Amino acid sequence: MNTRLVLLVDVGNSACKWAWLTAAGLQHHAALAYEDERFSYQYLLEQWQTAGEITDILVAAVANNDVVFQVLHELSSQTHRQIKRLSSSEHAAGVKNAYQHADKLGVDRWLAMIAAKNQLQSAVCVVDCGTAMTIDIIAADGQHLGGQIIPGMQMMANALHNSTALLPQVTSYEDAGCLGKDTDSCISQGIRTALSGAVNSVMSENQHIGPLQGIITGGNGSKIMSMLKGNWQYRPHLVLEGMAVLAKMNNKGDVE
Repeated sequence: MNTRLVLLVDVGNSACKWAWLTAAGLQHHAALAYEDERFSYQYLLEQWQTAGEITDILVAAVANNDVVFQVLHELSSQTHRQIKRLSSSEHAAGVKNAYQHADKLGVDRWLAMIAAKNQLQSAVCVVDCGTAMTIDIIAADGQHLGGQIIPGMQMMANALHNSTALLPQVTSYEDAGCLGKDTDSCISQGIRTALSGAVNSVMSENQHIGPLQGIITGGNGSKIMSMLKGNWQYRPHLVLEGMAVLAKMNNKGDVE
């Protein structure tokens, strides 16, 4: 492990995130939205060529961004390293998948759960608040009990704007108190309340399995965290952390 330099790439719906796994752990976390003006083949190639001699390339993708995969295939050709694309499995790293068809569970959810359960011994509620918001419950023994998928902040705001004649397009979701004082803040607070309320409801409904710890990730996770009940921690790189767990275990069963 001392000589390994593993490139971990999380290809999401709205952005690409990456980090390097070395003997010292995860390093040089970065993220780039697809709408960012810097997002290009050349920029990503430069970012991923500069760290040193790559020994492994691990990818988790819920979207097939052409630019990202063109760069990955170029790196693979240069380094003679095969791209290992992670997928959800029946069980890995102490977590057992609740889905009847394990591979149908989004790999981002699977990796987030693996990371969370490998950090906490108790039952865990894992929330990823990104383009969509997902909620998953894992019992203390590692059994995934299931979850929910909910439209994310911008998706909700877009629906309100596109489905009505007068409601504005909202893009800011800062805390303005419980009740908004103008249309923008009313929409913003309504969305934050809807998302946090869903999480609080799931937490409440699953108290019977024992004390629940909460871990939240995703680009909008910090915007609802103050409204969540119970013990919560924000971990922005949770999916990459889950990838690192599998990379360290060298669990071939989870690599296509």
